Amino acid sequence: MATVLNAKGVPLPYSGSSTKWYSATNSGPALYGSIYNDSLHGDSNVSVTMYGGKGDDIYYLYSTKNKAVELANEGVDTISTWMSYRLPAHFENLTVTNDKHYAFGNELNNIIAGGSGQQTIDGLKGDDVLRGGSGADIFVVAPGNGSDLILDFSVEDTVRIGSYGFTSFEQVHANMAGLLAFAGGRLLATGTGHHRDDRSGSK
Repeated sequence: MATVLNAKGVPLPYSGSSTKWYSATNSGPALYGSIYNDSLHGDSNVSVTMYGGKGDDIYYLYSTKNKAVELANEGVDTISTWMSYRLPAHFENLTVTNDKHYAFGNELNNIIAGGSGQQTIDGLKGDDVLRGGSGADIFVVAPGNGSDLILDFSVEDTVRIGSYGFTSFEQVHANMAGLLAFAGGRLLATGTGHHRDDRSGSK
């Protein structure tokens, strides 16, 4: 199973490859998957609630008419959508692809990804891994929401930390411990009061 390490060194898994595929087209109000790894495709013209079951399930949602439900301990489950979306309970991962849309996590340690264009990504609770994709993305971090790792931060991207109440860069620099981590050796903020910026070689 493919994984990625979060800011605390915990491996977060991606959903495994699907072995069964289901479509909501002509399904009626409910669509059920199997005990295996499923791909469940919604339909923008169908009001449907999809239930994946015990495997690693991937849900493709095409409108607000498409709902997804999982129970605890039922595999590693992912939602992929073009809409702004907040992960329901018991889902691990989220991808939001449309420009100028929002992606919100839940209380778990999530992997949250954007697509092309600009997405605003907020992991909420948990120690999340965030990937914006191409485009000038916005990452939101807030007190009490865990330690988030940004995998692909670039000069075009923005990190919003307004809820911390900082009013100057000096305050940000003095309180970097525990804020967030940037992957690729750029900047690592830890819970120890130290940070490392490998671009300048300073520690």
